[in-house]
Amino acid sequence: MTITLLGVARYQALRRQIAEELAKYSDYAEGRIRSGQADMITDAITHSARMINAVATEAQIVTPFNRISVGAVNNMIGFAGDGSPLRAVLDDATRGAGDALGQQLISGTALGKNPVEVARQALRLGLGQSFTRIQAIARTEMLRTYRQTSLSSYEASNVVVSYTRLSARDSRVCSACLFADGRTYPIGYGFDAHVNCRCTLVPNLRTGPAVRFQTGQEWFAQQPAATQRQILGAGRYHAWQDGRASLDDMVSRSWSDDWGGSLHPTRVRDLG
Repeated sequence: MTITLLGVARYQALRRQIAEELAKYSDYAEGRIRSGQADMITDAITHSARMINAVATEAQIVTPFNRISVGAVNNMIGFAGDGSPLRAVLDDATRGAGDALGQQLISGTALGKNPVEVARQALRLGLGQSFTRIQAIARTEMLRTYRQTSLSSYEASNVVVSYTRLSARDSRVCSACLFADGRTYPIGYGFDAHVNCRCTLVPNLRTGPAVRFQTGQEWFAQQPAATQRQILGAGRYHAWQDGRASLDDMVSRSWSDDWGGSLHPTRVRDLG
């Protein structure tokens, strides 16, 4: 009984230590995200003005436009996409570490694994889960701030009426984002994103033709079969090859009252 109680005490002490260390990391992450959001706001305002000028130049027109100020969008700093403070989202990301740690210890011991290896695995998975979530939050919220500032800049310009979606075209691209690449939306529509989404938006002006560029589907058609299969996954690739689904069918949209709209690849079982 003494050994059991001692083990419980050590386990509880370890959980407290993990919670304390993760709280410190959350403090650090929150500061970095806030700083990153501020940088993204400045960059987005600068880049959106350059994009408007570039599109006007391409269309061979001169179009004066209004410029948004940093102060007009500074309220996004320190907040997540659901409107909650960043700290609340970060704290939520760390809560599962202790439970994951305990589950690994219990299952490893029940299977008779080496105690040292069980402890290492428990720490790696328990802490890794929280660190991975925090990293995803950091990337997602900074990029969201960039896109939202761009949208605000375009809307305030009084010359941009819509935008065209542009994805990151590489082997790691989300297939939903890739196949929605090239779609045009009204400027007040908002932006459908997802965790770690790397898409951006190209403005279309009130006067002059919209910018024409290769769409994601056109880019995909030029890729070798191995790359196409990697992007789609085996199930979607076969559905597309067999003619049971088009590339447009690969894009699904969901809505959250907290987070808004998001795109995701259509589930294989929902394809034809």
